[in-house]
Amino acid sequence: MKEDIINLLEGVLPPEKVTGERDIAQILDTFSVYEKNIRAFKAYAQAMADEGLLPEGYELKPGATVTTFTDVAGLYRQLCLDFPDMKPWQFQACCKVENGKLEKLISEQYPIGTPKLKSKWKIDQLALDYAAQKQNKPSLNKKK
Repeated sequence: MKEDIINLLEGVLPPEKVTGERDIAQILDTFSVYEKNIRAFKAYAQAMADEGLLPEGYELKPGATVTTFTDVAGLYRQLCLDFPDMKPWQFQACCKVENGKLEKLISEQYPIGTPKLKSKWKIDQLALDYAAQKQNKPSLNKKK
């Protein structure tokens, strides 16, 4: 069984070659332990890198800047003023603070043929009033 697990991890054994409910259950249980240990080790390596101790062949990649809507109620009120025909369920469906979904919702409020740039501009304007920017932590990446 241990050999099968190693072969699965290394990509030598395709998953569809493992048969038997007991084998699958045992492998899944073993993987959950491995995954936990891998996450712990990655966190350890990241903490070391944050302290300036980079493993050979690795670098810290700067974290991305993320815009998050923080005043969702205010955003909704503003959208209702700008687009009176918009339904609450439409807003709730896209309200996971993902600009892509919100941009799609806003573009659907404009007449067909309206340039996409207008929706993008509207998102940027809303972000000024109802969003905040956050810098993600740098991440440990293998050098290219």
